[in-house]
Amino acid sequence: MGPQKLFGILLAVMLLLGVITWGTTFAESSVHEPPPHPSKGASSLIAGVPDEDAGNIQSAGVIDVIMGVPGWGLKPSTNIYFSQATNNSDTPEEDDHYGYAVASGDFDRNGIYDIAIGVPGENKWSGAVNVIYFFADGSSVQYFLAEKELFANASDGDAFGTALVAGDFDGDGYDDLAVSAPWYDDNDGAVFLLYGSASSDPGLGLSGYDVFHGEDQERFGMSLARADFDANGIYDLAVGCPNADVGILTTIRSGKVRILYGPLDAGFVRHQDWTQSATGQGVSEEGDAFGETLVTGDFNGDGRADLAIGVPDEAQGDVTDSGAVNVLYNDQHDLNKTGAKVWFMGGAQENKHTGFSLAAGDFNGDGSDDLVIGSPFADSAAKKNAGRVDVIWGAPATKDVTTFLPPNNKFGFLGYALLGINLTGYDHDDLVMGVPGFSSPGHTRDGAIAVSYGGVSGLNSQLQIITQNELAQVAAEDFDYFGSALAERPPKHPSDYALFAPMIRR
Repeated sequence: MGPQKLFGILLAVMLLLGVITWGTTFAESSVHEPPPHPSKGASSLIAGVPDEDAGNIQSAGVIDVIMGVPGWGLKPSTNIYFSQATNNSDTPEEDDHYGYAVASGDFDRNGIYDIAIGVPGENKWSGAVNVIYFFADGSSVQYFLAEKELFANASDGDAFGTALVAGDFDGDGYDDLAVSAPWYDDNDGAVFLLYGSASSDPGLGLSGYDVFHGEDQERFGMSLARADFDANGIYDLAVGCPNADVGILTTIRSGKVRILYGPLDAGFVRHQDWTQSATGQGVSEEGDAFGETLVTGDFNGDGRADLAIGVPDEAQGDVTDSGAVNVLYNDQHDLNKTGAKVWFMGGAQENKHTGFSLAAGDFNGDGSDDLVIGSPFADSAAKKNAGRVDVIWGAPATKDVTTFLPPNNKFGFLGYALLGINLTGYDHDDLVMGVPGFSSPGHTRDGAIAVSYGGVSGLNSQLQIITQNELAQVAAEDFDYFGSALAERPPKHPSDYALFAPMIRR
C-alpha cells in the first residue's frame, strides 16, 4: 500500500456505510464571549490545509496560524498564512500536500516557538519538511529540508513528513524534531530525529541526526507522540507501527507501538513494545491497525503520563472496522497493563473507524487530562460520514461521556483531526475539532474547524465555527478540506504576541 492512500482517503470514504446512535446535539455559534481576566497566555492554532491549491497548482497546500487572544479565544482576523513559497523557501508543486502534518517547538532556544510543516508529497512522495523560525523582532525565515537532500537512502514513496512531533529528546535544552517516513525502505518505515541547536543557521542542525528504523513492512512512524513516561526529565518518543506483524507461527499484521526512552541518540536506546494483546484489553487480530494514532496525557490525575492508542480498524463482534481505543496507564516507572482500558464509542458500526483521531486536554480544570476520541466516518441518520467526537472525562471527574454530533448537514468528517489547546489563558483547555468535509455556503467540502471552549462545568455546547471565509489572505475553495491537520503553538515568550498584535480586533 503506497502513501497515496493517505491523501485519497477523504474521497474513498464516501462509499462507507453504517448507522450511529444520536446523542447530545451541539449548536453552531459565531460569537464567543468568555469572562475577562485570564490567568495566563493563550496559545495559537496551527491549521494545515494540505489540499489547498496554489493558483492552478492543485493540492500544493498551505498552513493558517490563528491567534488565541487571552480572555477571548480564537480570532479569525488574526490569521497569518504560510505556503511553501513564503520567504522563497521552495516552489509549490502539485500534490506537495504542504501542511499534511504540523508541529511547533523552540528549535533555536530563543524563547519563541517555531513551526515545522510536513510536505510528504514533495518530489514524487519522497517528502520534505519546512521549518519556519520566528524571532523577537517579529521577523521569520522558512527553511526547506528535502528528504533526498538530507538522507542518502531516500527514495520515491517514502512520504517523509507524514508525522511530526517536537520536544527535547536528548536533554540539552533545545527542542528537537522527530519526522516519520512510514514507507521508507520498502514500507519498513523510519523516524528521523533532527536535533535543535544554536548553530549559525537557526535551529535544527543537519550535520548530525539519528534514524530509528522499522522492520518487515510495519510502517514504523505512521503516528508519533511524546511524553516523559519514566519521569527522568527528558521526553520519550512513542512510535505507532500499525502494520506490524505480531504473530508467532503465522503472520498477524495487527500493529504495535514502540516506546523509545530518552535521552535519544546514536547509542543504545531502551525501548518497550506494546501490542493489543499485551494490553490485556483485546486480542491482536489481522488488520486492526493498532497504533495508527497516539496521544499522551495524565488521564487518572496521578501526575504521570499515560498513553492512548487508536485501533481504528478493530472489529466489534462481526462488525468490521468499527474501531476502538486502548489506554495504558503509568505505574510510576513506565507504562503498565495494570488498569488498562479499551473504549468502543457509539455502538458497533461498519467502517466507523473509532480512534482515527485522538486528543487530550484538561477541559474542566480539575488537574487531570480528558481523552477525546474521533470517529470521523460515522454516519448520522441523515448523512454518511457525518462524524462524531466523544470526550471521556479523566479522574476524578465522574460525569458521563460528552458526545459531539453534527448539528446540521453542512458538517462532514467531524473529528478528522482533534486538538486540546488553551486558547483563552484560563486554567482549562479548549477543544478544536477539524471538520474537513464541512461545506460553507456556495462551496463543497471547503472545510472548517469547530471550537468548544472549556470551563469548570465542562465543554460549551455552543460551537465556534471558523472557515477560511473568515480568515485573512486566503479564500475558501471547493475540496480544500480545511481542518484536516491541527497543532498548538504555545505562547512561550511575551514577544510572541508582537507577531499578531497589529491584527487583533476586539
